Amino acid sequence: MTMFQPLTMRGVRARRVACGMLVSMWASGRWGFGGCAGGVAVALLLLGRPLAPVGARVSAPAAEAPGPALSEALAGTQASGLVVNVADGRVLASVGDVRGAKFLPGSTMKPFVLLRALIDGVVRPQTTIPCRGTLLVGGRNLRCTHPRELRSFTAETALAYSCNEYVAAVAAQMRPDQLSGGLAEYGLRTGPGAALGTPNSRILQALGLAGLRVSPEQLAAAYRRLALNMVGSGMYAQRAALDLVQRGLEGSVSYGMANGAATAGVRLAGKTGTASEPGQAWTHGWFTGIVYSGDGQPQQVVVVFVPVGSGAEATALTHRFLAAEFAK
Repeated sequence: MTMFQPLTMRGVRARRVACGMLVSMWASGRWGFGGCAGGVAVALLLLGRPLAPVGARVSAPAAEAPGPALSEALAGTQASGLVVNVADGRVLASVGDVRGAKFLPGSTMKPFVLLRALIDGVVRPQTTIPCRGTLLVGGRNLRCTHPRELRSFTAETALAYSCNEYVAAVAAQMRPDQLSGGLAEYGLRTGPGAALGTPNSRILQALGLAGLRVSPEQLAAAYRRLALNMVGSGMYAQRAALDLVQRGLEGSVSYGMANGAATAGVRLAGKTGTASEPGQAWTHGWFTGIVYSGDGQPQQVVVVFVPVGSGAEATALTHRFLAAEFAK
């Protein structure tokens, strides 16, 4: 028996109404995480099914035929891509090497970092952090690439606009086990010897610039688990944090840094990522997105990886794929 069965939208709304008051209290700061630690919230609200198990995997058939729309979208590029069915993890389309080579994930890690920080009370939904436009970490210039007129962010808008300074400030306040544990819950485990004992090391890990490398398949599996959890249910703190992350990812596509992937008639939540390997003068780019059906159920996870380029280029290729796929 599977541990996850998709909720109907009626079921989702019913559960959200049931916990709406407590979510509101948490978001406004009137009920902190101390109550959760005391066990009261556990007794009050363990709604419905558990969150998706860490063991949930992408199940790849012995041989995957590239989907026509994906292969056409990536034709003439060095990009690789993967489309996974959310419900059962089946690979629907695959182009290029999606399993072997692993690369720094860049900002695609931010949803998982902020999710853990929100659940643990390191940051609250309404917490505002200024962005000065400069971020130096261990001599590395990691300044944000969002529009400069944007000077202050909440967790939701920081995710939509991929604000490095916001995530860096949060990561510096997290314990090493909070950061590594929040990633590991989604199958994202740091490599042997990865040290997170200093604020700078945690910042680089949270920004996907050190300590962890992923393949497109691994990243698809992590976002699939995230998609499953978003339509599941849990304690009020988890539910509110997941809802915020979902809004931030949808905002990233509708108005933020992943807007290049926006496609008419397609509801999409997603995140870009750009990083460079040590000693390389060029960058590589990621886009990972969750495609929703008309009734709000997550249907597919799409990952596009550009070995020489940026997250913006990955979003453009994703748009090309989605426009062809949903024009059928």
